[in-house]
Amino acid sequence: MIPIRAIQHYAYCPHRWGLLYQEGMWAENAFTVQGDLLHERVHREKLLAKSGAGLSFGGMSLYSGTRGIYGKADLIELVRDRDGVSIAGLPGRYLVRLIEYKPTSPKTEVHPADRLQVYAQYCCARELFGERVEAYFYFADTRRRIALSFGDEDEAVLLRVLEEIRTAQENGGIPPIRIQKGCSGCSMADRCMPRVSGIGVRDAIRGCL
Repeated sequence: MIPIRAIQHYAYCPHRWGLLYQEGMWAENAFTVQGDLLHERVHREKLLAKSGAGLSFGGMSLYSGTRGIYGKADLIELVRDRDGVSIAGLPGRYLVRLIEYKPTSPKTEVHPADRLQVYAQYCCARELFGERVEAYFYFADTRRRIALSFGDEDEAVLLRVLEEIRTAQENGGIPPIRIQKGCSGCSMADRCMPRVSGIGVRDAIRGCL
């Protein structure tokens, strides 16, 4: 089973994924701390709110047996809806809203890695609850939501990334560095050293042995 968080990390940067999941390395910066603080409340795995319109749950566990993935949703809203799905242990029918929290809204468009993360959660939610599932980003700085819609292209990307992750896991190696715009804000930049001859610091050290 592959964690959904690992899917997001790999889609953001395969080399970063390798350092995190193959080598067990980790480093924080202001961006990672900001994200952790934002998620602290909603990841307590309990009922956050209850009203006549429905229920809200933070940190709900999700999984997909068909895709071999698992993770947690920041927030799941169960909104009463006569055309919705039945939820075990609850009366009535519900529309399921999956909400992913992000500290800041993007300047242009949502990063593909973040979109893939939510799509993976969306697949799990549909497998668990049925077809009446909606997905959103919530941006803390602007306090607004953005609705997401998914299609065949998202499924193709997810299947490709999962295949690449499983291949990398079997090989036990770290994918090569791909220098990109996000390198400057990455918490692993000092350990990765992406501009040292285009290779990682570990590879640079090995080359001197």
